[in-house]
Amino acid sequence: MRGRASVLGGALVLAGANLAMQGVSMLFRVWLSRRVGAAGMGLVQLVLSVGGLAMTAGVSGARVAALYLCAEELGLARSRGVARVLEACLRYGLAASMAAGLALILGADLLARRWIGDAAAAGSLRLLGLFLPADCLGAILSGWFTASGRVGRLVGVQAVERGASIVLTVLLLRAGGDACRAVVLGGGLASLLGLAAMAMICLRALPRPDPAIPAAKRLLRLCLPLALGDYLRAGLSTASHLLIPRGLARSGGSSEAAVAAYGVIHGMVFPVLFFPAALLYALADLLIPELSRLRVQGETTRIRALADRCFRLGAVFACACAGTLHLLSAPLGQLLFHSEQAGFYLALFAPLIVVLYLDAVTDGLLKGLGQQLYCIRCSIFTSALEVAGLLVLLPRLGVTGYFLTFAVTRLINYLLGAGRLLRVTGGPLPMRFCLKLALCLGACAVLTRSWPWCFLPVFCAALLLSRTLTAEDLRAAKKSPVCFDIR
Repeated sequence: MRGRASVLGGALVLAGANLAMQGVSMLFRVWLSRRVGAAGMGLVQLVLSVGGLAMTAGVSGARVAALYLCAEELGLARSRGVARVLEACLRYGLAASMAAGLALILGADLLARRWIGDAAAAGSLRLLGLFLPADCLGAILSGWFTASGRVGRLVGVQAVERGASIVLTVLLLRAGGDACRAVVLGGGLASLLGLAAMAMICLRALPRPDPAIPAAKRLLRLCLPLALGDYLRAGLSTASHLLIPRGLARSGGSSEAAVAAYGVIHGMVFPVLFFPAALLYALADLLIPELSRLRVQGETTRIRALADRCFRLGAVFACACAGTLHLLSAPLGQLLFHSEQAGFYLALFAPLIVVLYLDAVTDGLLKGLGQQLYCIRCSIFTSALEVAGLLVLLPRLGVTGYFLTFAVTRLINYLLGAGRLLRVTGGPLPMRFCLKLALCLGACAVLTRSWPWCFLPVFCAALLLSRTLTAEDLRAAKKSPVCFDIR
């Protein structure tokens, strides 16, 4: 097989492209926020949060199933088996997405009035329902691309789709369209383009499915519990998003100001906060099929080594991003959004990057080791805690209550996942590494507070001088025994 690279190399290829696409998307969000204002961004985010719930119902666990089952068939060297399980996943996804899309179309008026609080959002919700099957089938096919190692082709399709979405949205906005409808329609048309491209590649690459290979029972055994968990988790997540502006309004101030604050945090700050995470999300996505193959082959030692290496590199990357964004929060808020409020919230949330990024890596490791249901249970538990926290703290403490709820629930979710990972892999907790990393981060943040642009090089030097990160670590990652075809 040509074009093989290590798991880190595959993640870098995918992440490099994702960073570029995220950068373009972030610039687009900057432009959009200046055009529609904080309140307009808040409304867009609320509409998209409902769309996220519908997307979860439409996929119903089929993307993870496609990723996992295709990786198992590849591990058994059954190409016709890959085609068989992917066909089953697509049929299942088509039925689920059409049902979810129809429900969204029929319930658009009720959702707009009762959930979002703006009847004008109904048209945008109907558009979301119309394009939902294309989005869901594209997500399922992306699972096959990742499992089979076709990272380069997936990146190409996603880049074209993202670019088309932005161009179409800008054209619709300049033609005088409503912001929400323009964002939804532009994204929907682009998803049709991406689905067509992925389908063509898939049809050329896969042989005819082997009907003798069982697929339906395996799919349902994996999808049904995943789907039920996803429904509950996504419902709780959507409820928490809808509670935020209402809770902020109850804490004092107008509804418009509450939606504006929500728009600043979720429409401006969070895209910046998660922008560098493209590397870790790419790594997490690639870990699922790779660990599935190693698990089928019984490679326990390699699994333990890979998990330890991913934790160390992920922790270093997360600390570097957290320190950089915290120290540069004020200039970034002014540069990107001309907003002191955005800079303040970025400084407030930036330290949580360490937990958020490591949680992404842990989630990918656990799913690759067959712990999908445990991940779902943890997410449901912490989402329920978040809803309860928002109900209690938002009316009393406002944004402070939201921050406390967000921080505590994400920390609990990460600790639950990390504990499970240690039990599954049997690996030790690298306490010495964690202590040295924390000392490097704290010392460098204090030393460079007056010169924030110097933080990153000083932090990197401290890591090498303290041998928290060594050249051997990087060489080991580069020579990882697990590989991907990154054509």
